[in-house]
Amino acid sequence: MARMMELAQPVSHHDHLARMAGDWNCDMTYWMEPGAEPSAMTGTSKYAMVLGGHYLEQTFHGDFQGQPFEGRGLMGFDTARGEYWSTWMDNFSTFMMPFAYGTCSDDGQEIRLEAEWHNPFVDREQHDRQTLKWVDANHFTFDVHTRIGGDDEYHAMHIDFRRQ
Repeated sequence: MARMMELAQPVSHHDHLARMAGDWNCDMTYWMEPGAEPSAMTGTSKYAMVLGGHYLEQTFHGDFQGQPFEGRGLMGFDTARGEYWSTWMDNFSTFMMPFAYGTCSDDGQEIRLEAEWHNPFVDREQHDRQTLKWVDANHFTFDVHTRIGGDDEYHAMHIDFRRQ
C-alpha cells in the first residue's frame, strides 16, 4: 500500500504538463505523405489537469478540409516507469492512437515522445517521433516526424499553440 501511495503522488514532471492548462488558438500545417504540398488547419484547444493533477486532458475543435474535426488527447507522467506518455483519438477514426512514450529535457522546455503502431489508413507499420517545445509561457509548438514502413522519415505535422 505504501508503494501505491508513493506512485500516486504527482511529481515535478506533472508541473511541466500543468503549464499547458488553459485555452489555446492552434495553427496547424500538415503533410499527408512525403513530398506532398502542405495543408493548413486552424482550431482551438482546451487543456486541463484532471483526476487530482495526475493527467493533462486536451479537447480540440477545428475544421479539416471542410469537415468539423474534434479530438481528445491525454498526456501524463508515469511515476512507476519514469516517463511521459500520450494518446489521441478523434472523430475521423474509430481507434485510439497508440501510446507514445518519452522524456523531458532537464529544463522542462521540451518533451520528446515516440510511438510504434500499425496505421490502418495505409495498412503499414508507422513510427512517430513527437516533440513538444515551449517558446515562451504563452506559446508552444508540437511537431510530428513520421516514418511509414521502410520509407524515409518526413515532417508530418507542425502546430503552433498560442494562449488565448
